[in-house]
Amino acid sequence: MRALAVQARAWGPLAFWFTLAVVLGLALWPGDGGAPRLFGWDKLEHISAFVTLTVLGRFAFPGLARVWLALGLSGFGIAIELLQMIEALNRSASPYDVGANTVGIALGLAIAMAVAWAARRLGIHP
Repeated sequence: MRALAVQARAWGPLAFWFTLAVVLGLALWPGDGGAPRLFGWDKLEHISAFVTLTVLGRFAFPGLARVWLALGLSGFGIAIELLQMIEALNRSASPYDVGANTVGIALGLAIAMAVAWAARRLGIHP
């Protein structure tokens, strides 16, 4: 089990950057409806994307303080909204999306802390 945790740590940065690129690509997908919907509700998609990015970020970069990860991902979310203002993309920016991203970051931090606590209790934390 410990070997699996060490191997997962090695792939963590790749998984984080790949997911970040996918989220950016989907967020900037041109058109009225944007990217295809996964959950059917835009805010839930924002929350799930940022939960995923936050959890991956915590385990990919364990030495990075949570506040810096949260600020970096918040900045990324704001940058997405600013880029969606580009008229050629036919997308729209929303402060509510930034709020949903923030909820996702907070939930992601809580999930990552719970998983790290459980891993320590089980003795599988590398």
